[in-house]
Amino acid sequence: GVCQISKAADFQIADPSPATFRAPFQGFGAEWDPFYFVENNQKRGVDEAGWKLITQRIKDLDIRIVRMMMQLKWCQADPNLARWTWDTPQMKSVFRYLDFCQANDIDVILTDWGWAARGKNLAGHNLYPKPSDPRYARGMAAYLKELIVNRKYTCIRYFVAGNEPDYELIRDHGMAEYAGMYVNVDAALRQAGIREKVKVMGPDMASLPELMKHGIDKLKSVVDAYDFHRYALAAETSNLGVRSAADSLWSNLDMWRGEADRRDPNGSGKWLMVTEMGMQGSETLSNPRNNNTFEYAMDMADYGTTLLNCRIQAGIAWTMHDVYYNDTSFGKEFETWLVPAGMWKYHDKKWELRPWAQSFGLLIKHAPRGSMQAIVNGTPPQTPALSPYRCAAVKRPDGGWSIFLVNRTGKDEVFSVPLPAEPRRGYKKYVFDKQTAAQFPDTIVLPPVKQVGHLERKTKLTVPGQTFVVLVETEVAQPQTSSQPATGSP
Repeated sequence: GVCQISKAADFQIADPSPATFRAPFQGFGAEWDPFYFVENNQKRGVDEAGWKLITQRIKDLDIRIVRMMMQLKWCQADPNLARWTWDTPQMKSVFRYLDFCQANDIDVILTDWGWAARGKNLAGHNLYPKPSDPRYARGMAAYLKELIVNRKYTCIRYFVAGNEPDYELIRDHGMAEYAGMYVNVDAALRQAGIREKVKVMGPDMASLPELMKHGIDKLKSVVDAYDFHRYALAAETSNLGVRSAADSLWSNLDMWRGEADRRDPNGSGKWLMVTEMGMQGSETLSNPRNNNTFEYAMDMADYGTTLLNCRIQAGIAWTMHDVYYNDTSFGKEFETWLVPAGMWKYHDKKWELRPWAQSFGLLIKHAPRGSMQAIVNGTPPQTPALSPYRCAAVKRPDGGWSIFLVNRTGKDEVFSVPLPAEPRRGYKKYVFDKQTAAQFPDTIVLPPVKQVGHLERKTKLTVPGQTFVVLVETEVAQPQTSSQPATGSP
């Protein structure tokens, strides 16, 4: 019989468009904060074997971008910046992380959380009464110079001053103070002769849209790129129960490209990144959304697929893996703060994978840095129709296609995904579903379900309900003529 194609799952994939997407995609990654080698974790028994497992997983996923926390106070206790301490356990931990990133070609978004400049309610951290104190900016320039020039961590490609300023710096001091801090940082980096060695990015907005708009207005003369955080609602992500396209996740992400273009005369050439992505609730200490579930994993697959349909250059998940933070600035309880938001759990849970490691892992692995995003059904710039079906496609740097398909309904659906030109190669098919975590409990990179023949230009395939399917065009393997090695071969 003839397949009835539901309009909702009918996708037209166009050629990748640098003009629409502005730049190659810089990758999916995760927050990876450098606390593994500090006492707080060491006393709980984490060891070199655990580090080896963590770093092997990062290599297996081919992660090429991470966001990393830093604090001025870790290496500088004097507001006048007289004596730097680079050999504390905390800084040694930072260097272990940076050594790994440098050796494995991983771009680092270094974020100084700005607590030195908050000036209130941060016992032990506030070196400066307000963000615009020029010494704070000189401190930023000095430690970036130490890391990038003296220690040759050229992996530090982006720098953000002040985490979530709408909750911290702007809330406490106002926008003028915050913007003054960025102007000072820009000037201090120039004075240190390292301005061109790092992209300065901001405003790292948590959740207040007005402040993102003001941030673009006030920082546009000094930043090279824009970033924001988005913890999405399950409804806006799947579109199940969303009334208008303006409330969809796509609109809440892509709108910032429009605002950057509109508010900054050079905005169209500046990259835009989501530097914390997750599902709402996952980041709260008191009431974490349950990220151990299959639903969370489907939400993250859906979120990443949506992000590839936006004019956005990177997506950083919160977080890589569970670890105890090592900071008593908020009082004693912060020292026992295990951030339970990772792709995998802590040492005491044997670094067990959460299901979303596998679904998000498919995005990390198969939409690598240097990929070009493709327009799907006119999106972007068109706003996609509200639908429980998602399709995104990228042309990877190796020239092959990766196609990401999400079905959020409870029943099978036939997806139509015609490509702009006849593909030349074979492809592999990856499937993430309810069974995956049970079948492959310790496998962060899911194996393909099969090597399929050639990708058809007019591909139609059934995507079961609640399933994430990834089609990856690859070189066709040479058929083995015999299981015996040829005579005389080593």
